[in-house]
Amino acid sequence: MKRFSAFFFLLSLLAGAFPASAVVYVNCDCALDGDGTTSSCASAAAGAGAKNAAVTTVAASTEYSYAKGSTCTLASTSITVNQNAVTLSTYGTGAKPIIVGNAASYALTVTTSNGFSVTGLDWRNGVTGAVNLSATTTGGTFSGNAINSSVIGLVISAAGATNITGSGNTTTCTGSASICWNIATNGGGIAFSDSPITLTATDRSSTSLIGVRLSGTATVLNNIDVTGGNMGVEIRTTNGHTVKLGEYSGQLVAGVRIRDSQSNRVVFNSFHDIDDGKLYNVGQGNAIDMIDPGAPCASNMILGNDFHAVYQGIVDQCDNGTGGGNFILSNIGWDYSVDGISYQAAVGFGYIAGNTLLHNPRSHVGHAIAIQHGSVITMTAEVANNTCVNLQVGDNIQCFSIPDSAHSGPIFVNNNNWYAGVTGAALAKLDTVSPACSALSSPAWCQYYTLATWQTALQADADTTGDESASLSVIPGWVGGPTPSTKEGFKLNSNSGLIRHGLCYFGTGCAANDAGNRRVFVPPDIGAYQRVVGDP
Repeated sequence: MKRFSAFFFLLSLLAGAFPASAVVYVNCDCALDGDGTTSSCASAAAGAGAKNAAVTTVAASTEYSYAKGSTCTLASTSITVNQNAVTLSTYGTGAKPIIVGNAASYALTVTTSNGFSVTGLDWRNGVTGAVNLSATTTGGTFSGNAINSSVIGLVISAAGATNITGSGNTTTCTGSASICWNIATNGGGIAFSDSPITLTATDRSSTSLIGVRLSGTATVLNNIDVTGGNMGVEIRTTNGHTVKLGEYSGQLVAGVRIRDSQSNRVVFNSFHDIDDGKLYNVGQGNAIDMIDPGAPCASNMILGNDFHAVYQGIVDQCDNGTGGGNFILSNIGWDYSVDGISYQAAVGFGYIAGNTLLHNPRSHVGHAIAIQHGSVITMTAEVANNTCVNLQVGDNIQCFSIPDSAHSGPIFVNNNNWYAGVTGAALAKLDTVSPACSALSSPAWCQYYTLATWQTALQADADTTGDESASLSVIPGWVGGPTPSTKEGFKLNSNSGLIRHGLCYFGTGCAANDAGNRRVFVPPDIGAYQRVVGDP
């Protein structure tokens, strides 16, 4: 008995050492304002109960719990969290409590707070936006909330905002000139997951409605799906972000854009119905593009993504600076309008390796993979382990194209598989000033229809260091048949001639994973998927 008494005495001491946070109950639908110590509304007979107005001034180490199904309309100020260990939560049953902002500020502002937690509320915009997490914090969570705004949905912009995480949020943004999530902090450690964003522009031609802009440091977007708008995600001016496992559709310009930014990872995302697949010749509606009007955009990893029903798949226009190139690895594309991968960089060394493309462009021109630039370039590139099936006949439609004559850097090409899926479809194209052009190709665009003539042309071309001597021209053997319509359908069957026929390409070796985030063999299979035990 004494042992049990001592045990419970010790428990009481421990409980005293970690006192529970105070809880304040808030129900803005209450008619009377109690002291907030109980969850029931105050009545004429009882003076205590839930507060009937949102608490805008908070105390440290306190939980403010809002009644589900209620609505709080803020009069003049936002709910401001400026103390440590503050929690905003919910109680009861029903829909998320709605917090409506005002004409002066955000609905919620978190600043100079460590250890905040905001969970399960519906935030509606004020004149500035819905939620501002510009906190100087060493940790905070924002999870399970809904955001509805016509200006800015969520902003994180303070330099001291670090280690803010979120999950399970939903966001709807409307308007013609807004950034739905603007993560501009340089503090780092920002990570959000499983948070769909829906964008509805009042004018679809607007260039300003962006799902997420990343211009801070070390942000991770995991399973962030964006529907609609001008761009899904824009990575701008800062480096080292990760965008993974998201789904992007309905954008006008691009699913993900990297602008003046380096060392980012865009991996294992899906893109479809970008620009509705309708505007074929306007130069927009890309799944992923990279541009650098102001600063270099080099060393970006574009890996394991799939795209269909887009204008173009992956476009690299990084011309600024003298640094390295980008890595475009193990991506899968089908049903696009013009080019699957358009590599237009002028400098650096780029890798285009292990990609799978079913080439059937909707427009009158298109290349599964194109190395091209409008002026003299010093760029070098390695094109290896890619596979393409060309299903269309035309004067300027091929699996692989080097259309420009002004190359001064070598292009290594080998261990690819280029296959004509219909009679008369071309495998490749070389620029018209090539010495091999007039003698060895069709007069139209210097196209090559057999692997043998293409290999001969490369042997005579001074700007290519690979001659595709180890390349193939065979049916890939996809598990989804000759024209798969899903990413998984591009896996290789057990009889595929592409198995273990690839090359460990320079720089990355065989370390980069395949389209299913699986280990790459040595030597690798040709294409985006490696054949592994358990594949159909």
